[in-house]
Amino acid sequence: MQLLGREEEQSSILRNIEAARSGFSAVLALRGEAGIGKTALLDFAVEQSPDLQVARISGSEWEMGLGYSGLHQLTLPFLGGLEVLPAPQRNALRSAFGMDFGSEPNRFMVALATLTLLAEVASERPLLCVIDDAHWIDEDSAGALAFVARRLHADRVAMLFGLREIREYLPMFEGLPALELSGLAEKPARELLGSVVHGRIGKRVADRIVSETRGNPLGLIALGGELSAEKVSSGSPLEILPISERLEQRFLRDVRALSQPDQALLLAAAADPTLDNDRLCRAGAVLGFENPEASEAGVGQLLDLGPPIAFRHPLIRSAVYYGSSTTDRRRTHEVIASLIDSDTDPDRWAWHLGAAAIGPDEDTAAVLQQAAERGRSRGGFSGSAGLLTRAAELTPNEHRRAERFLAAASATVMAGVPQRSQSLLDLALPGLDSPAELAEALRVRGATLRLLFDPAAVSALVEAARALEPYDIREARDTWLAALEAEVLAQHDMTGSSLRSVAAEALKVPEDSQNAGSMGDLLLKGIASRIAIGHSTAVPMLREAIAMMCTDGPYGEPNLPSPLWLGDIACRELWDDSSRREILHRLTAACRDRGALFSLSIALLAQFERETWVGHFDLAEALFVEGRDITTDIGMEVMLWDLFKVTLLGWRGLDAETRLVVAQSEALSESAGIGALLHHAYTGLVILELGGGKYEEALRYAQRIYDDDPPGYGTQILPELVEAGVRSGHMEMAMAALDRLSDRVKMAGTPLALGLLSRSRALVESGENAETLFRESIAQLAGTESAPEVARARLLYGEWLRREKRRVEARTELHLAYEAFDTLGANAFAERTRIELKATGAEARKRSAGTLNDLTPQEEQVARFAASGSTNPEIAAQMFLSASTVEYHLRKVFRKLGLTSRRQLKMSLNVSDSVSSGTP
Repeated sequence: MQLLGREEEQSSILRNIEAARSGFSAVLALRGEAGIGKTALLDFAVEQSPDLQVARISGSEWEMGLGYSGLHQLTLPFLGGLEVLPAPQRNALRSAFGMDFGSEPNRFMVALATLTLLAEVASERPLLCVIDDAHWIDEDSAGALAFVARRLHADRVAMLFGLREIREYLPMFEGLPALELSGLAEKPARELLGSVVHGRIGKRVADRIVSETRGNPLGLIALGGELSAEKVSSGSPLEILPISERLEQRFLRDVRALSQPDQALLLAAAADPTLDNDRLCRAGAVLGFENPEASEAGVGQLLDLGPPIAFRHPLIRSAVYYGSSTTDRRRTHEVIASLIDSDTDPDRWAWHLGAAAIGPDEDTAAVLQQAAERGRSRGGFSGSAGLLTRAAELTPNEHRRAERFLAAASATVMAGVPQRSQSLLDLALPGLDSPAELAEALRVRGATLRLLFDPAAVSALVEAARALEPYDIREARDTWLAALEAEVLAQHDMTGSSLRSVAAEALKVPEDSQNAGSMGDLLLKGIASRIAIGHSTAVPMLREAIAMMCTDGPYGEPNLPSPLWLGDIACRELWDDSSRREILHRLTAACRDRGALFSLSIALLAQFERETWVGHFDLAEALFVEGRDITTDIGMEVMLWDLFKVTLLGWRGLDAETRLVVAQSEALSESAGIGALLHHAYTGLVILELGGGKYEEALRYAQRIYDDDPPGYGTQILPELVEAGVRSGHMEMAMAALDRLSDRVKMAGTPLALGLLSRSRALVESGENAETLFRESIAQLAGTESAPEVARARLLYGEWLRREKRRVEARTELHLAYEAFDTLGANAFAERTRIELKATGAEARKRSAGTLNDLTPQEEQVARFAASGSTNPEIAAQMFLSASTVEYHLRKVFRKLGLTSRRQLKMSLNVSDSVSSGTP
């Protein structure tokens, strides 16, 4: 097929298909208005792929409420191969499709299962997946397919989407490789128009048609084909209408020219695109049309009788459906519902009943609610929300209707599309009369605002928590925990009333006798006590919560972020790095196993921070890239994620990049009220300034964090403030920070805390006392994983020795410090050390970069998992990739590092077997 004026677009499609043939994968979204040629180009792709397996579906506006219906259609030919999938993936996919009724599947585990299944299918023969009208695919399927599209790499799969536009609630398609289709250029547009016009077309008419249609191919064909001979030659004016409306009207004229039985046939096909010929014939016996194959010739111009049955353009289906009367539409849905077995296909049956309902109908509403509950049990939260919304619309009782709107609002939050929740809550609130229901509505509103990073989330969650206390104390305490976490994220300073008041009120909440002493309970009391009372009061509860997280697991629910982030804060408050490492390994392993990508993205951010502080900068970079990719894959905004890289930028001495992120953080903190972002940015800037020897500047930013004393950041900044204060001559400030540091280290008692205290005390001492403390610090910190802190202790000791005129001893410490900083890539600190060495009369011994620097972040992640003993399928499951992509990355790793075995890889990376239980 050679399409006029589409040579470049056809070449792009052929490159994608060739990529699949050559062992790789490719994704392309064809985007453009109705009639622009997306479907024709997808037809071309299928025509050019006789040697490939082809799976093709088309989204339907009327199936958007059926969760996972599009994904089921796409994978249906391959479901016989489910047994090759790992058990968690297999179970998730079977549950999503209603083949099993086990536990609720995680939507990202469903997506990973789809990726694995398609990769397995393609391992036998390359696969072409075509998803036309993807803007009408149900949201659960759209999320899974967009995820798959982003994770394909070396899988022999080409995936093509046809998209009219990115709908507000389908952001997951943004960022895919896209080809924007515009109208045909003038020459091919005129050529196409001439091919459909009967007779010679006048120039004025041709100019007008090309201009009015903006070169839209379907518009040219439709308008050119219907012009009378008089209009063709005379140049009569044409009616001006939007192109989609014009085309629909044209198709509607074609439909209305048919007999009533044939119009009924078209309406039945439009009402349910999944009908086969047998069920269509059975529907025709009631609706008054004969066997479709005996229909008039005009039907064949609009409808391809298949199999499968399909309209020749989506606008034809739209024209047929919306051009018919409401009575005819309802009657058609009613008949189709009667033909569906409610036991084997209950959701589609319920959906048609809902579409057939004319007004308040509690029986139908109850059926729709049951279908929604089934959808929710399969992880189809978007479809569930749609069914609940329709159920509410049909509910005659005002209070029951409000309950269903509230349930629909909650489902939209669970589906990750909080934008819809508020409008549903507005519909629910007038009919909610019990305090318990109103409290639940407040909780849903708070959760909605929280997902939107709206500063109003705190007040909404606090109000919800207060309202829940008389009815569900456990839910109330969980909501207080969420409110506290949101306020810690949003707060600007500890001297303000908001954070302290939230914490103080949370401490007054009655105990939940059945869950007293639980991890969430301990975190709530510990973090609230840290804020409202003081560090020493909080430590016993935080220590107990940390111990529980190390033994019992990091949390219960895979998509509840509060314990995750607040637990990490607890570890930082106590400088308990060994527990922090254990918790994060457990956490990431649990998230990976469950496919809990939202929580995994947050866990990877925490792990990135931890690995940065212990000096594993390359691993931190790999974790950062993975987390950012996942954040993109699940359709979340990555801007906030990018700003959290500031600590790594500061350690690496990247001056301009660090200051840019700080400026962006300051602007966003001011506009969005995210105070924690500002504290994080200033922490990274303090590291940069200390590395560059700019002590006044370091003190200025460290003091801001010191004054606010936010959980986590306020404790960790104390050693930095002591150093900045001493070196800039602000001893009063340094001593105040040292006093606070001493009090908190006594409560913590970890080797890391003791080493940092000894180092800080050495800075304010002199003579033998200072030397003893420096040596203690080096010995204590050497027993931790924090290589940068050991190197900094040696640097400070070396600087002290030089000032004491002990140059030879100073050179030894400074050489060790320089080699450590240089190896780590802590460039600003390395340069500070080099300058200090030069002052002793020595030169730094420059080290060459290792071969690990040649690996991409994803290659390093794969390599570390492989070195720990994980198999390719295990690595694929952990990293949400296909096994073939993992194998591809490993081949590159071995080639780059000059290795031939996993044993050599383990030695090269120095990876322990513990990696396999979590993140490298």
